[in-house]
Amino acid sequence: MMKKSVLVILLLTLMAAAVVFASNHKYDKQSDHENARELVNNGNILPLEKILETVYQSHQGKVLEVEFKREDNSYIYEIEILDKDNKIWELEVDAVTGKLLKVEEED
Repeated sequence: MMKKSVLVILLLTLMAAAVVFASNHKYDKQSDHENARELVNNGNILPLEKILETVYQSHQGKVLEVEFKREDNSYIYEIEILDKDNKIWELEVDAVTGKLLKVEEED
């Protein structure tokens, strides 16, 4: 009887671990835009339009590229902007708070 109880507990633990693993890796199974859309719809991150309002306060220009990524359990919008002087700027913005994390001029 003891062996059967230990086996059942072990099986339940493995099943629980599999569920946690699968839920933590859902992000990797979808494309970035699908992940972003789902997170915006659930209210977990700010929409890109709101992020761009913040970015344009310090860096105006033409948006060349936007990348959405997950880094160290944070969601980040990485935005490249071409300014009026033809300089390209890379900005990283926290997708949850809208806080500007990094500004770097590209070479």
